[in-house]
Amino acid sequence: EMEQIGKFTFRIVLTQGVNRQIRRMCEACGYRVKALKRIRIMNILLGDLKPGKWREVTGEELEQLQRDTGMLNHN
Repeated sequence: EMEQIGKFTFRIVLTQGVNRQIRRMCEACGYRVKALKRIRIMNILLGDLKPGKWREVTGEELEQLQRDTGMLNHN
């Protein structure tokens, strides 16, 4: 899913990504990527998390992640 939200700004949603996929998609449309910002991974919003940093997932995020991946034990 790709949506242009400004003259030089796009919103791209990948359901499955491969290395440098967004850059290749943009190049195919004649654009050069200057910066990329990941805003979430599945249901986990990254907020102001800086590159190379991490945070613990909340219990609710973990439960949703387990549901989405079929890993939640229903016993």
